[in-house]
Amino acid sequence: MGRPKGSKNLKKDPNENRGGVRPGAGRKPKADEFKLIERLDNIIDKDEVLRELKKLALGYELTKIVDGNEVIVQVYPDLKAISLYMNYRFGKPKETKDINLNTEQPLFLIDGEE
Repeated sequence: MGRPKGSKNLKKDPNENRGGVRPGAGRKPKADEFKLIERLDNIIDKDEVLRELKKLALGYELTKIVDGNEVIVQVYPDLKAISLYMNYRFGKPKETKDINLNTEQPLFLIDGEE
């Protein structure tokens, strides 16, 4: 039967809000990034961060009091801290991908070939 003439479709079109520019989307401007770095530099002492990172990367001993007795606990090196230091100090190693193609079988057939 269908819809009477002049009546509007009451269902909302699902494609209505798709595509186009969205407010706040995309990468933030470089200026905002520099402002954040500047604020962090004012709050965090770089030398202290490096000392703590070194401590985490190399491991350290921690003295705890358990039941009234001093106990020395060995904290082992943190591999994440070592990786972080190496990536910042020497840069991330270039990633390589091994792509093997089987040359015996063609990727596609041209019309007329079998």
